[in-house]
Amino acid sequence: MGVLRSQRACLLWVTVVAVSLGRFIAASDELGAFTVTVGVQLSCPSCASGLERRLGRLDNVDVVEIQVTEEQVVLRATSGAKLDLREVRDVIRNSGFVPSSLHLSVVGLVVRLNDGIGITLSEDAVVMVAAVDAKRSALLSQALGHMVAVSGTLPLEAGDEDILHLSGVEIQR
Repeated sequence: MGVLRSQRACLLWVTVVAVSLGRFIAASDELGAFTVTVGVQLSCPSCASGLERRLGRLDNVDVVEIQVTEEQVVLRATSGAKLDLREVRDVIRNSGFVPSSLHLSVVGLVVRLNDGIGITLSEDAVVMVAAVDAKRSALLSQALGHMVAVSGTLPLEAGDEDILHLSGVEIQR
């Protein structure tokens, strides 16, 4: 009987933690904010329009903004949703463009992963990060369990694992 009561108490505690976490995530509009900026030479307005349509059809893309003068495409993902960056690169290349840079900005919770540190965007979306210098690495370590806004670059070539190389870290208060 004591074991059963202990199991019920543990289950209740886990349920309360899950509900509390769910409320935290739902109450925070910032958690999971995800923006991808791709450098692309956009000399043809008609082609740029076609690229905008194609990118807008990708899963979890909320907004596509073509910035011709800045030579970049800005994608905003649905908050907390996964956005397949390989698909983004493929759509851009299949549309006849060559990406020159891939920049990512995300807001999430800093977590320790087996291979390092990650930023959790939602229950099933985590971005692996690599600090480019000791200062950012120390800041990330101090921010474990806290919400941060980070930005950085990703490799242009699709690999097995995309790791965000940080250029900025800001702990959210």
